[in-house]
Amino acid sequence: MIDYEMYLNYLKNEIEFCKTAISNIDEISKNVDEPAKMLFYHANVLFNSMANISKILNNNRDQNTLMRSQTLKKLLKIKNKKISILDNREYRNSNEHFDERIDNVLNSNTPYTFIDFSIFDYIITNSLNNFGRIYEPSLRTFYFINQNISQESINVYEIEKAITYLENQLNNFNNEK
Repeated sequence: MIDYEMYLNYLKNEIEFCKTAISNIDEISKNVDEPAKMLFYHANVLFNSMANISKILNNNRDQNTLMRSQTLKKLLKIKNKKISILDNREYRNSNEHFDERIDNVLNSNTPYTFIDFSIFDYIITNSLNNFGRIYEPSLRTFYFINQNISQESINVYEIEKAITYLENQLNNFNNEK
């Protein structure tokens, strides 16, 4: 039988990275003197750690990774719906494939407004042909805005709930050993 301790330690570290990133995002968003770019630095850490959690708990690339994912979820008594935001590829693709969005905008010959690494308390989406990455601190929400105003968003409250649930499941498992 495989010893899953290394996977559990890896999972614990990624949870900690998420929690630290969220704390830093919250702190930076309250301080108007902090550069917005630093907030998005921590957002990248958050999104990358979420992707790593997803890869370890929801990977079905082949039979081995599928079995590993299923076994870990069974060991930790994880309910998929409680962590579904961690497996949402929409936010990852929004962030990871940003270069493709730039290509699309530049190749479209359409006027645009580029708003990137911005922190706003509100977003006016009906009057701008824009794209970029924006954080709205009052809602604790990241927006990945595409040209022609279609937008994807991810809410930090929802991420926090999933991370806390996962951390509790991991702690419960460790306490039961």
